[in-house]
Amino acid sequence: MVNPPPFGAPADSNGDKLSVPWTQWFSQLFTFINTVTDYTAASIQSPVNGFSIAVADRITVLTLTPAGALAAGTIVMPPNPVDGLPVCVSSTFAVTALTVSPNTGQSIKNAPTTLAAGVGFKYYYNKISATWYRLL
Repeated sequence: MVNPPPFGAPADSNGDKLSVPWTQWFSQLFTFINTVTDYTAASIQSPVNGFSIAVADRITVLTLTPAGALAAGTIVMPPNPVDGLPVCVSSTFAVTALTVSPNTGQSIKNAPTTLAAGVGFKYYYNKISATWYRLL
């Protein structure tokens, strides 16, 4: 019995691996990893007082960079998260009254009500319960 070739390497009819340029193999591997994880992006926003930011799908890091401290703002979690999606939020300045809301059909546990400068929080999404659970 012939062992299968390594991931991304094509094989002939006997199962023997064929020579593949490393760039093609890397491209296939990156596409596979991106598909499996289904999240890869970060977002940097410069909100003003009273902001409302809806985190887009595939965003795992949201960094707020306001010009100064903010009295209030709202963050809405992604609408179509994959199971286990992490979302980390931090700010360079404080947000005194923060609302972190789930999206339609979701719930959120232990939502913060304020955000200190340089301090963040992290959630992960459980698809079975449609709930965001706070880790930090």
